[in-house]
Amino acid sequence: MAIVAYAQLSDVQAYFTNFTIGASTTPSTAQVEEWLELYCSIINGLLSSKGITVPISSTASPNSFNIVKKMNEGAAAALAANAMYYGIEPADNKIAEQCSAEYNTLYTAIEKSPRFLYDATITKPAIKSFAIDEYGSVDDAPAARVEFDQEF
Repeated sequence: MAIVAYAQLSDVQAYFTNFTIGASTTPSTAQVEEWLELYCSIINGLLSSKGITVPISSTASPNSFNIVKKMNEGAAAALAANAMYYGIEPADNKIAEQCSAEYNTLYTAIEKSPRFLYDATITKPAIKSFAIDEYGSVDDAPAARVEFDQEF
C-alpha cells in the first residue's frame, strides 16, 4: 500500500524553475515520490509520538496541513537539490540549505510543542510526570513527588 504524502511532485518541482523532474532525470520522478513518502512517514511518526492524529486532514486542520505539507515538500526538495547538484559545496546549494533549515525548524517546533499545530487533533496528552503514592497507585498529576524510605 502506497503512502499518500502531504506534498506532491508538483510541489517539489516548483522549487526548480530551470529544471524539469522527469522519468529519466537525476533525480527522477520515482525518486522524488519515494522521498515524499519517506518524509511523510517520518513526519507522521513525529506527530503520532506527540499524540497527534495522523494523517492530518487538509479540510479539518488546514493550518497544520500546510505546515506538514511544507515540511514534506521541503525535505524532498532538499534531497532533489542535492541529487541535481551533486559535488557542489553545501553552501553553494542554496535550495538544499534553505529547505533543510525550514524542515529542521518546523520539526523542532513540533517536537518541543505539539500545540504548534494548533488546529490538529491531539488524541493523547503527553504525561510529563507521575508519582506512585504510598499505596502503589499512580498519580499522573502529582502535587509533590513521594519519596520512599524502603527499598524494593
